Amino acid sequence: CDEITQISQPLNRFLTTIKDEMNQLREDNRELQIQSRIAGAEKKHTEAIIFSISDAVVVTNRFDEMILANDAAEKLLGFRLEHSLRKNIDHIVHDGTLVRLIRETRSGGRNFTRKVVEHTIDQKGQPKTFNVTLSCVLTAHGEVSGVVAVLHDVTREKEIAQMKTDFVSNVSHELRTPLSSIKAYVEMLVDGEAQDENTRQEFYQIIAGEADRLNRLIENILNISRIESGVVQVVREPLGLTEAVKQVLDVVA
Repeated sequence: CDEITQISQPLNRFLTTIKDEMNQLREDNRELQIQSRIAGAEKKHTEAIIFSISDAVVVTNRFDEMILANDAAEKLLGFRLEHSLRKNIDHIVHDGTLVRLIRETRSGGRNFTRKVVEHTIDQKGQPKTFNVTLSCVLTAHGEVSGVVAVLHDVTREKEIAQMKTDFVSNVSHELRTPLSSIKAYVEMLVDGEAQDENTRQEFYQIIAGEADRLNRLIENILNISRIESGVVQVVREPLGLTEAVKQVLDVVA
């Protein structure tokens, strides 16, 4: 009986320890399940956000492997995400410049947490300009865990900016033309080159016509602003080309 007692006491202590450890393992397992569900929900939430973005989005890990991309990125860069997961971007993205930018951002770490680079991509034979925003994804300890690249198409914006530049240049030229004519005829009047009344009246009419033309140009510039804001609607009217050419010839003759 004493021998049984001597054996049972340490055995009970051992079994109690095992029971406590099993309970702790169950608690740890439940905690892991909760964390896994939270992580899964966060992943789905992140994916939903990325897939709702119209710009192309590519996400890589610290090994430069593709882990996430949206439909816009697939169409732009020519790959299928389902066949590209966990594969190195060298084998997926055939744009060497973009691959280099992603690698440089990842290797730069904290020094390149976010940068924007203008990059041109050939799309079906047409060059498209993109603002590529690259950001490092950092862990809680400040280590780089991956890179997010967002490609925003700015081709149309650049075209509009160029059109505005050309418009300002053309307007400046158009404004100088009537001003030069007015100045020239005023100088001739001052110098006494119009010696008879008929010539002076002709000069006066040209000056008045150029002043009206200048006023129309300024009004047209204001109307463009009104049209862009939707205040004024465009109404198309026929134009007599013969009369327009005659007016130009009268000025330059």
